[in-house]
Formats: sequence, C-alpha cells, structure tokens
Amino acid sequence: MLKVVLVDDEKESLEAISKTLEIYFPNVAVINMFDDSIKALSAIPLLQPDLVFLDIEMPGMNGLELVMRLEEFKGEIIFIAAYNQYALNAIKLSALDYLLKPVAPSDLEAALLKAETEIANKKRLEQFRVLSNLLYSGGDLRNGIHQKHKVALPTFDGISYVSMESIIRIEANQNYCEFYLVDGNNKPLIISRNIGIYEESLEIYHFMRIHRSHIINLKMVKEFVRQDGGYVKMVDDTSIEVSRGKREILLERLEQI
Repeated sequence: MLKVVLVDDEKESLEAISKTLEIYFPNVAVINMFDDSIKALSAIPLLQPDLVFLDIEMPGMNGLELVMRLEEFKGEIIFIAAYNQYALNAIKLSALDYLLKPVAPSDLEAALLKAETEIANKKRLEQFRVLSNLLYSGGDLRNGIHQKHKVALPTFDGISYVSMESIIRIEANQNYCEFYLVDGNNKPLIISRNIGIYEESLEIYHFMRIHRSHIINLKMVKEFVRQDGGYVKMVDDTSIEVSRGKREILLERLEQI
C-alpha cells in the first residue's frame, strides 16, 4: 500500500485527486490532505508518506519553497500545477514527476508506477546497506560466529553500535523500529527504519520475524506457550503472539539452537 499526502490550496483540486485515487488505485491510501503549505511543512516529516502530491502555486509559501525547507523526509515528490512554466524548477529540485491540472487518470497512473519503482529501489538499497553493516562489523559468517557481531543502528542523534547478543527483540512502531536490549531497562532504542529492512538481514544471526510487528532473538526465548493461539515469553518477560503460519517454523528453529 502506497501512503500518499496531498497538498493544494484549492480544496476542489484536493477532492478531485483524492477521489480519482480512491476510484482507480486501490493500492494507494491518502493518509492526509492539506490546503495550507505551512501546516504541510510541519506535518509531512511526522507522517513520513511514501509520496506527496504537491501543488506549486500556493499563497504564503509555494510548493517549490516548501520542498527546499522540507527536512527529514525520505519519500518522493510529484508536483502539480496549472501551468507548465514551473516544470524546469520542479525538475531542478529532483521531483519524481510533474503533472498538469486537471490531472488525467492516465497521467496519474504513470506517475504512480514511477513512484512505486523508485520507492522499491530505495528499499532494496537500504536493505543492502543494512546487510553491509552486518557483514562488515567484525565477525566471520563462515565460522558461524554471528552473535558477536555489532549492528549499526541509525538513531535520531547519530549511530548506535549494538552487539547482536544484547538484542532481545524488535518491535514495529509505524515507520520506526524499537530495539529492546538486555541492558536497556525496558526502554527501547528508537530506530528510523522500517522493520522489514531487518527481517532477512538478521535471519542468519538467529533472529526471526514471528509476527507482522515483531522480530525476536531466538536465543532470548524463555518459553513457547501453545495457549491462546501460541505465543513466546522472552527473557524480559514480554509475551509476543506468534502468527499462525510461523509457529511450526519457529519451533523447528528453536530446536536447532
């Protein structure tokens, strides 16, 4: 599902694009709309949408100025305007695409396909970077010495280097991850990455994603309980539900440790 934010001072235009997306593109979710560029500037970094459709001509602060002031946003921008005179400036700001009003469904479809491709490429690159951090953090994969490695975790303040053996579990929190550590006093380390990035990268280190929102360190499992559909108790006394399709795989992997 592609998370989208719409920004346009013309409410009719907002409603038109929102309706078109709703009718023709079920894989797109409009998570918010703004008719005020100042409000959009402060909200977009918090919402972290995959894609922003941004009108260029707006009072107070136009779309080009908004982008130049926008910080901590990792998504894509598609500019929308009534006139083609802004295209060159939009391209210079590395906009993914540029659409003219009124926006035709066919043009919208082409822009969305481009956005999906770009976002997928970014995710693959991020996964590669995470895996590279894991592979070159000081251990020897061939000898199976996995838990002595450290992983570089990007936080709001910098980068934290955490040993694998100190990680109990990872919990998804919207677009962020919460890493719970042995010596963390149940206070998580907040990481500005999606949990899916760590699923495959950490698997060789005896970690497993047992639920949509949870990755656990298999060496930190204290007990598997079959009641209530199945859940695990971790060493920090947290109980975590195990997805139905993961139960047998989990039990097999626990037996191998």
